[in-house]
Amino acid sequence: MKNIILFLFITFFANSIFANNDLGVPGQMEHIQISKNSSIAESKCPNSSDGCLIKDDSGNLTIYLKDIPSLEMEQIAILGLRFDAFQYESTGKVNKFKTCRMQLAFAQKNGHRNAANLLKEKC
Repeated sequence: MKNIILFLFITFFANSIFANNDLGVPGQMEHIQISKNSSIAESKCPNSSDGCLIKDDSGNLTIYLKDIPSLEMEQIAILGLRFDAFQYESTGKVNKFKTCRMQLAFAQKNGHRNAANLLKEKC
């Protein structure tokens, strides 16, 4: 039952995101700066990630992206990090499982088969 509720939440949230924004990112998170300076991202983010969300001393959130080989993967990474920001600003916590499921729904909805297959294994 818990999984069904989580699936319904993710489906509802994903549908509202896709209806409100062509890139499929939470519209209310567009205020968050995105830095594509890969050298800074390499120093700030975990090795296993394509980027990360960092809160600075003044409380502002910034997304740092590493070099991502395709636009498809970059969009999925930005969606995930903006969803992390949404969760953090809403609850003070980030649930990586919810983020992964959101990215999977985005990849499937937009026909990104390779990414969807990778995310199915990860989630």
